[in-house]
Amino acid sequence: MQVVAEGEGAWWLFRDGEGYYLSVLCGTVALYSRDFWLDDDEIARFLAEGDAAIDALAREVCGAPSMFADRHRSELMERPDAIEAIRAWRGGYKSPHE
Repeated sequence: MQVVAEGEGAWWLFRDGEGYYLSVLCGTVALYSRDFWLDDDEIARFLAEGDAAIDALAREVCGAPSMFADRHRSELMERPDAIEAIRAWRGGYKSPHE
C-alpha cells in the first residue's frame, strides 16, 4: 500500500495492488471521512487526468457525501498499512499521540 497523491489535507489517494482507494475529509463543524475504493471509471479518469480527476471527485464527495455512503469503508483508514503509507509519504513523521 502506498499514498500516490494528497489534496492539501482534504483527501488521500492510496494504491493497494491494482486497486485505488480515496479518503476524503468531509463536514464543516463535525469532520468525518468518506473512504472508498475507486471504480474502474474513476481509476481510468485518474490515470488519464491525474490529480485533477481526484480533486473533482473529492469535491463531488464533499458536496454530496450521502451519495457515497453506501461505498464507505471505515476500516480502510484504520489499516496499519494505510497508516504506514501516510507516514512514508510524510517522510517518517510520527504523531505525538502515537
